[in-house]
Amino acid sequence: MSTNINLAIITSHRVTTTYGIQAIPYLASFKSTNYITSASQHYHPRITHKKTKELPMKTSALIFVVFSLCSTYQVLAGSGKAIIPNFSANSATDGKCVYYMSNITPHDLEVSITFYDQNGTVITSGIVYTNFINSNTEIAAGSTGVVVINPTPWKYGYAVIEWNNKSTDDDVLGLVAHGFFDQQDGSDNAEAYYSIPINCGAAF
Repeated sequence: MSTNINLAIITSHRVTTTYGIQAIPYLASFKSTNYITSASQHYHPRITHKKTKELPMKTSALIFVVFSLCSTYQVLAGSGKAIIPNFSANSATDGKCVYYMSNITPHDLEVSITFYDQNGTVITSGIVYTNFINSNTEIAAGSTGVVVINPTPWKYGYAVIEWNNKSTDDDVLGLVAHGFFDQQDGSDNAEAYYSIPINCGAAF
């Protein structure tokens, strides 16, 4: 004669068979598992007849999260950013800043440069782009673009260069850049000149 103990619902109570044998459920990862006892076989929680076994909920959730992150990573495009620590320019006194940005990838890159003046206001005039494509929003693969800022009146502050891959291209590094300040005397003769390193000269 045998007694089936169904542990589909795990509780903290003891289960007692018709022979007075007490069994304490302890494996929450087992579901709908039958434990069989008889007069000749004493029940032991490690001796079981298993019908089904499922992964614990936490393990299943972790696998799902990891899979989702990997799937998302595959569609992310590359991007980068660098700070230009200084600019100072005034067309009235022939002072300007010039910045060179070279695309070191085999792909066209979306590139932007945003100048913030001494009050944190974005400058939208007095900026000239050279060798950019697509309405001055991109630099072609392997090419170098130049940006000159020469506003009126005098403006000074900092700037931010940002680049992004297009489509599903995924470059780790996209640009290398450098700048300089050029003060002239009104007749295209240099009066002052200094270099403006960007990202310590390293690609970003």
